[in-house]
Amino acid sequence: TCVLSNNVQNLEFDDITSLWDKFPSIIDKIKETVNRFRCPKGWKRLGGSCYYLSNLTSISSAANHTCNYLHSNLSNLIQIRNAVELFYAAHVLTRNDLSSLMISIDPNFLKGKKIAETLMNDQGRWNRMKSKFHEVRVKYRNLKQKIVDRLSSTGLRILTRSKKMKQIPPKQPLIHDEKQFNKKQSNITNIIFSNETTINIDLVTSTNDNADDEEYEYDDLDSSDESDEFEQIEDIRGICDQIAWNALDNNSTVYILTTYIVSDKIVCSLSDVEPDIEYHHICEYVLDFCFANIICGKHGHCVNTLSGFKCSCSFLYDGLLCETSIYLNDANTYDIDQQFLVGRAILVSPNLLPESDIVHAYIPQDVWYEFPSGIKLNSVGLFTDLNAPISKINVHIRGDFIIPMQIPGDNLVLGRGNPFTLIVAQSQLGTASGNLYWDDGDSIDSIETKTYNYLEFSLIDFNKLTINTLVSNYKDSAMRLDLIKILGVNKFVSNVTVNGENYSNYLYNIPDQILVIYALDLNMLAQSSQTIQWTFST
Repeated sequence: TCVLSNNVQNLEFDDITSLWDKFPSIIDKIKETVNRFRCPKGWKRLGGSCYYLSNLTSISSAANHTCNYLHSNLSNLIQIRNAVELFYAAHVLTRNDLSSLMISIDPNFLKGKKIAETLMNDQGRWNRMKSKFHEVRVKYRNLKQKIVDRLSSTGLRILTRSKKMKQIPPKQPLIHDEKQFNKKQSNITNIIFSNETTINIDLVTSTNDNADDEEYEYDDLDSSDESDEFEQIEDIRGICDQIAWNALDNNSTVYILTTYIVSDKIVCSLSDVEPDIEYHHICEYVLDFCFANIICGKHGHCVNTLSGFKCSCSFLYDGLLCETSIYLNDANTYDIDQQFLVGRAILVSPNLLPESDIVHAYIPQDVWYEFPSGIKLNSVGLFTDLNAPISKINVHIRGDFIIPMQIPGDNLVLGRGNPFTLIVAQSQLGTASGNLYWDDGDSIDSIETKTYNYLEFSLIDFNKLTINTLVSNYKDSAMRLDLIKILGVNKFVSNVTVNGENYSNYLYNIPDQILVIYALDLNMLAQSSQTIQWTFST
C-alpha cells in the first residue's frame, strides 16, 4: 500500500497539475541562475573565470564564435589581463604539448609598460591569488546551503542527492520503497514551494549515457569546481623565465603564444597572428556571482570581485550575505528616522531642529568612538543629549572596523596624491577590519579591466595590524600611508615595529587610550603583506 502525507492528500488535482506545468520553467530559471556562478562541466576554474581548452581550432576572427558554440554566448577567447593569466596560458600550452596557442591581451595590461617589467612586478600576485582562491572555495562550501535558500526567490528550494533530473514518463510507476529506488539508481527529490507545501515530484536519476544533453545537472551547488593543477604549482616563475615580444602589429589584441628554451631558460614568445591559419585556443567564461543579486538578497547589493563577490549591505544589515540585522533585537532602533548609518561602521546624528544646539540621539549597545577625537563612549544602549552647535555634526565610529581616510585637496586631481590615514576602532576582543578600493576615479570599466587596487586591513590580538594588497593594477596614483590612529588601546605601549623594524615615531595618549603612529611614509603597494605591531608594557 502507499500512504500519502497529509499535505499531499489535501491538494486538489488541479493544484498538482498546475505545479507540474510550471516545473519546466522553474528548472530553466534555476539553470540560468546556477550557470552564472558555477563553471560548466569539464571547465577549469581559476579565480573568477572558467577556462576550457577547445579541441576545435579556429582562425582569429572565428575564435569567439567557436567559444560561443561551446557554452552559449557568454564564452569568448581568453583575455589576458595580468601576468598570472599569461602564465596560465603558457602552462596549458606546455602541458598539452601544443606548438602554439591563440590568446587575446587586454590593451590595459600592456599600456605604458614593458611586458617583462609587468611580469616581474606581478610575481608576488601568485601566492596572494592562491590564498584568495582557497578562501573563496572555503567560503562557497560554507555558503552552499545559503545559496540554495536564495533560490527560493524562484519559487522553490531543492534538497538534492542525485546527478540529473528529468520528468518520469507518465506510465512509469512511482517507487515508494527506498531500497528498491536505490537499486534502480533513481532518487526522489523534495521540491519545497514558497507556500511551504512539500510534494514528492516524480523525478529520477538518469544513468543513460545517451541522456538528453539539456538535462539540468542540478547538484552543481553540491559539487566542487574542477581546479586546475596550475593552482598547485608553488612557484610559477619557472613557466616563463622571460618574455619575448615579437609582435609587429601594435594595434592588434590577438596574439600567438609559443615557448622555446634558450640556455636552460623557458622563453614565452608573443607574435602576430596569421589571419588565415587555424590555432588552438582557450575559451573563457567569466563568472557572474552577482547575477540577479540572488546571493546578497533584498538587504544587500552584490559586487563581483577578482575571485568571488562581496555583499554591500543596506542600513542596519550585516553578515556575509547581509542576512543579519545589526540591531534586530533592539526595539529602540525601530522608529529612529533622524539618525543614519554610513555603511556598517559610521553613525551620523545630525541636528535637524532649528534654533537648537542639542541632539537627542540613541547610541546602540556596542563599542563606539567619537569622531574625530577618538574617545570611547561610556554610555551606550540608551538615548543621550549630544552637543550639536551649527558647526558640528556628531559622528561615531563603531568598534571592530578600520576606516581608511585621505587628506583632501582643492579638487580630485590635487587630492589623489595626498597621504592616507587609518582609523582603527578596535572591538572588545581587540579586533577590527576594513578594506579600500582605489581606481582612477573616472573610468566606468575599472572592474572589467581590473585596473584598480584593492587592499584589506586587519587588526588581531589587540596589537597586530596587517595590510594585505590583493589587487595592485592601478599605479598612476601614489598610495602612501602617513598616519595610523588606533582607538581603545587600554595598556601602555612600549615599542612599535613596522615590517619587523623598530619604529620610534609614535605617541600613546593615556587618558584617551589612543595610539598614534605618525610620519610613516609607507607605500601600501610595495609588498603584498605588511605588518605594524606594538608591544605593551608588563
